[in-house]
Amino acid sequence: MMTNAELMKILDAKRRKNGRVYNGDIRQIGQELLKNKIDVSPLVIGQNYEIDFVYFHVVLSRDHRDFRKQLKDIEPFLDTLDSWYRVDNLITYFKKPIDFDFYYQQAQRYLKSENIFVKRLGYVGFLKSDLTDIDNCQRIIDLFSDTKEHSLIMAQAWVMSVMYIYQPRLVFNFFRTSNFSYPLISAALSKCTDSYRISNEEKVKIRKLRPILKMQKER
Repeated sequence: MMTNAELMKILDAKRRKNGRVYNGDIRQIGQELLKNKIDVSPLVIGQNYEIDFVYFHVVLSRDHRDFRKQLKDIEPFLDTLDSWYRVDNLITYFKKPIDFDFYYQQAQRYLKSENIFVKRLGYVGFLKSDLTDIDNCQRIIDLFSDTKEHSLIMAQAWVMSVMYIYQPRLVFNFFRTSNFSYPLISAALSKCTDSYRISNEEKVKIRKLRPILKMQKER
């Protein structure tokens, strides 16, 4: 069994001169605990992000073949999510493609949370779904919501830009007809033009659309 104090000693042994324990070291610690079948259930989550990262590495790696079990692993700790960094770390353990219908149901619940980072999880988890399926993408679009929260703007913009890779016509039409505020759509347009996976031809279309939308939405 592993306690917070015991794990902190292991982490401190890996701490660099700048005070940080690098992600590679955290994953290595997690792999050792997993290999040696150390029980991490006594760890108290939500007090130290390094301990949390080790914990989630162990349990989510252990259950990497069972997406539903991974979400069950996360469930007790949703209220500890307090940064985009914590959220985005979790989805790195989701094996693509996730069970879309199951996640869609979970995401609907996450998006009703008062915790903006639980809401972020509701969006960015779809990055691990099959976005070559146009019906999946349309259903994701239906979940998008206008917001002033920066973390949620960037989460939705990220998902929109990745969907654009696979469904450019669908997402471009969404940009063109959406009644969402300009900051949200603008963030998505920027993500698209920054992506090396979107063609230059599509980027030209996006750049031409930007001033049109800006003018329309500022009226």
